[in-house]
Amino acid sequence: MKLKFIFLVIASFNFNIASAEVIEKSGYRLDTSKLCDGFSKVNVSSIEGTCVGLVASKQDGLKMPRYAVEAPDGTIYITEMYGWAFGRGTVYALNFDKQTSQIKLVNLFPNNKLTTPNGIVMDPEGRLLV
Repeated sequence: MKLKFIFLVIASFNFNIASAEVIEKSGYRLDTSKLCDGFSKVNVSSIEGTCVGLVASKQDGLKMPRYAVEAPDGTIYITEMYGWAFGRGTVYALNFDKQTSQIKLVNLFPNNKLTTPNGIVMDPEGRLLV
């Protein structure tokens, strides 16, 4: 199975940047003139036949995202630590509407925060393991 693209979710950038300027604090370059499945391409090396596109950022509410997993329906689940303090983390469900180019982040734990959620995987039955 050959991958067509890879999505990258990064925190800490500024979307008010010109094409190919350095993303704030990351050292990566964002090339808004090139797309990766509809997303601005991040100029980093990736497996041949793939690319890395910017999906969500600090502007969307991310501060310290760790890992992501994509569900069969296209939803991307992201662990977000919000720092190293006790009980501040969460898991987001990210949906992207390609027709409107709108990103929707849904906090799955708005009232019960997690402590430093890191890895996330989906088992064969569709359950998330954090």
